[in-house]
Amino acid sequence: MVRLDIDCTSAVLVINGCLTVHNYGSLFSLVARTLALVEGLRVVIDVRDAMHIESTAVDMLIELVADFPAAAAHEPILILTPDEMPTCPSLAALEGLPPLVAS
Repeated sequence: MVRLDIDCTSAVLVINGCLTVHNYGSLFSLVARTLALVEGLRVVIDVRDAMHIESTAVDMLIELVADFPAAAAHEPILILTPDEMPTCPSLAALEGLPPLVAS
């Protein structure tokens, strides 16, 4: 789930589900649409409340936003991550481990 808040200077995309190497690229179109809203808008991608985060996906997301075509005309895109990446609850259940929940 993504929530977009705009206060005229920044927009925050809040990711609540899973961020994986298979779906991180879907944020590309959301960031593009957000940047198109207001010139000079700062975009923040907040994954701190995500249920499951793959650290490789975060690395790939950092590379994606660094090379983002429209980002040069805007403030740098900021990515907020938790100190510890939460594991997938489904995979943890299969492995008999308690899931690491983001705080």
